[in-house]
Amino acid sequence: KGGYPCLLIGCDHVADTRANLGTHFLRLDHREPEYACEGCPKRYTRADGLKKHSERRSLSCRYANEKSAK
Repeated sequence: KGGYPCLLIGCDHVADTRANLGTHFLRLDHREPEYACEGCPKRYTRADGLKKHSERRSLSCRYANEKSAK
């Protein structure tokens, strides 16, 4: 079966679509995280990761991230 292999040295991931390969490149081990939780030390490479974290974690994380987004 074909696919879209990750071309970074040492990564053997093969995505089923080009879009999924683009999402794969945003992984923590492929780039520096630029989205930081204001309520704890966690950091994410994608905004949706921080949003999911804020929705699932403690009220302090949720409140801190809502406050910083305004």
